[in-house]
Amino acid sequence: MIVGCQDYNSNSADAEKYGPSILTGSSKFKLAFPILLKRCANCHTSPIHSPWAGYTNEKTWADKNLIINGNADNSQIIIRTINTGGGGDMPQGGTAIPDDEYQTLLDWIKSL
Repeated sequence: MIVGCQDYNSNSADAEKYGPSILTGSSKFKLAFPILLKRCANCHTSPIHSPWAGYTNEKTWADKNLIINGNADNSQIIIRTINTGGGGDMPQGGTAIPDDEYQTLLDWIKSL
C-alpha cells in the first residue's frame, strides 16, 4: 500500500490559502504570512508595497523595517494594524482585522 503525505498542492487553492510553498522561517511566520497577504499585500499594490507578497521569509520583513524581532509593539505592521482611528491605520476606512489574526501577527513577531 502506498500512502501519499502531500501537505501542499500548488495546483489547488492551497497557494491562495497558505501562500507560496517557498516560505522559510518559523511555524508562526507560516501562519502569519497568509494574513499579511490577505490583509496587507492584497490592497497594497503600489510600487512601495507590492513586493510584500514576495517577502517569503522573516528576515526580509525585518530588513525592510516592517517588523522588529521580538518587539511587536514597535513593529510597523502592528502599529499600522491597530486601527485606532488615528489616521493611517489599516485597513484604511475599514474595520480592524479579526482579533485572532491580529494575535497571530503579535505571536509571530514576539517569538522572534
